[in-house]
Amino acid sequence: MRAIPAPRTSGGRATPSPDDTAATAPTAAATARLAATEALAAVAAEGIQLHGGIAITWEHDMHLYFKRAHGSAHLLDSPQALLRQLESEVLQA
Repeated sequence: MRAIPAPRTSGGRATPSPDDTAATAPTAAATARLAATEALAAVAAEGIQLHGGIAITWEHDMHLYFKRAHGSAHLLDSPQALLRQLESEVLQA
């Protein structure tokens, strides 16, 4: 569960505050999305490892989280694509 603090911190920074400008909000949101995507994949993989064989059966929901983590990366953007997008936003600023 080492991956949990990063999305919590990034998510806290992504919420709008009076000090935010229109330029910093997309970068904060992209950072939070990247951290959450990576954390979901890591936690789901650790859950499969922790629960062993039962985690990939219909008796336990862990396989659904694992499939959701990897399916979201294919349907939306992979962490690598999110990182490239974030790098370009930061370099343009």
